Amino acid sequence: MARESLFARWSDHRLSRLELVFVVIVLLVLVSMFLNYMLVMMARAERSMVESSIINMNSALRVQALHALANNGGSEIENFRHANPVALLEREIDWDQLEAKDSARVATLVRARNSALLPNYAGELTTEAGMELDPGSWYFDTEKDALVYLVRNAEVFRSELPGPARLRYQLEIGAGGNPEQASGATIGQIRLQPMDKYQWLF
Repeated sequence: MARESLFARWSDHRLSRLELVFVVIVLLVLVSMFLNYMLVMMARAERSMVESSIINMNSALRVQALHALANNGGSEIENFRHANPVALLEREIDWDQLEAKDSARVATLVRARNSALLPNYAGELTTEAGMELDPGSWYFDTEKDALVYLVRNAEVFRSELPGPARLRYQLEIGAGGNPEQASGATIGQIRLQPMDKYQWLF
């Protein structure tokens, strides 16, 4: 007589205890694999969001620096170092100093600023106050002069920082940041640099 399949025995509620334990273990393994897969996918999406935000902000900061270079010869660029990048990009445009020929440049600046808007930005906070924010939040740490992102998927993230999982970036203008010699090369070096070593575990 042919042996009955496990499925047939399951449907007739005639599984032995050993078979039932085996089925439960298989189901638990499958659920665990699925949950791990979903965690990795969410972490990948989070990493992409953070990287895109930093890229967009770097581009907007360089456009902002070009705008400053055209307006006043770049005297403001030295003030970019370790500044709050969000505050820099929220500075009001002095429309009274603009001429008709500047309209295209200003339009480019406005588009760059809009592309660099950070989701869940909480403003300027102390280190301790920033730690109390929900994961997924951005803030500017006024004590460390750092733009900080609190990681949502901390299970697959490691860094050398104690406390909540987070990424810290500091605005640098490169070695050539002399405002009296501001140039395209200097502006190209304006970027948010990671302050700490970190790793996504996937």
